[in-house]
Amino acid sequence: MQLSATALLFGAISLASGVMGQDKPPANFGVKFTNGIEVLNTGVNGGLSAIPGSSYTRTRWSWGTIPKTCYDQAMEGYCNPYDMEIYEVKYSDCGTPVTICRCNNAPMSINQLSDAIGKLPVKGRQWALYFSHFTGNSCSAWAAGVNIAILGNCGQSAVFHELTHVLDSYAVNTKGGAYSRQGEWAQIVLKGSCVATYYARGSGWPESYAEAGVMTAYHVNVRSIWDLDVGCMADQMGKNIEQLGGILKRQSGATCNRLWAKDPAVCMGPAARDAGNCPGLRRAVAATSASAAGIMVEVPPVLAPEEQKIAEEEKVEAAKVAGYVIHKNGTVTWPEAEAKRSTGVPKGFMA
Repeated sequence: MQLSATALLFGAISLASGVMGQDKPPANFGVKFTNGIEVLNTGVNGGLSAIPGSSYTRTRWSWGTIPKTCYDQAMEGYCNPYDMEIYEVKYSDCGTPVTICRCNNAPMSINQLSDAIGKLPVKGRQWALYFSHFTGNSCSAWAAGVNIAILGNCGQSAVFHELTHVLDSYAVNTKGGAYSRQGEWAQIVLKGSCVATYYARGSGWPESYAEAGVMTAYHVNVRSIWDLDVGCMADQMGKNIEQLGGILKRQSGATCNRLWAKDPAVCMGPAARDAGNCPGLRRAVAATSASAAGIMVEVPPVLAPEEQKIAEEEKVEAAKVAGYVIHKNGTVTWPEAEAKRSTGVPKGFMA
């Protein structure tokens, strides 16, 4: 049946209005993985957990100083800054190390974290700046800007999920703000009849994009996602693979070609300063060596107010899932933290 130009215009406006007024996939959409995206961690060919990781060497910072980003996270209540361990992990595919900040009561060891991050293909890994790890009763995680935090004991799918959030905002949509919030992604999702998981369906569009990103990582590194009968979300997967397939695929000989400039370090607190462990502090990992090697080094972007608000809301939700007590001012407390602390938390101290 042929429609008039007026009818076509009205239909286009109605569709756009429906997408703009809908902040997540429809409640009547089907769900492909009813047991969660974690099912892709194992199974045929070993799943995401069996992806080969890059080899690495690792050094630990002396106690006393900490990157400002990690200090700020700790001071939100995730960890006593004095209990943070800071590691530089240099992977074989990139001359500049990844900085991992780990609270000493977090469940994943530094070996587990280094291995999980090393399974991220370098072309994707290079878009994240700091990786942090804190305790939690169950796996939860968040990405704020270019930084990723893992709460509790998480599998490989969670690491790919959070990296996809970073790629969504900075590798796919280079103008700032997540591509998945721009409207096109919602229209693509609505062409199908299902999404990856209940989480993808019940949360905003970026979560459906990130879950699809995990599926893309599986598709390009483990086995064809089409073997899992995902026709109900074919348009989503086609677009996600188009945008992220090359970035999330491990390729022999690939190396980093861009990085974020790192923070200066700050003092963990008065006890570290008084012990003489903050003399002159530690400067940010030099960008000059990376630049000399032809690697582009960019200053991490400042989140726009709306993006910052969204990031804070997502952090709160992740903390709830992990078992933290949430306070009205946005800070959190681990229920057992007070009993375990042997030293006081610095009250806003920063050298």
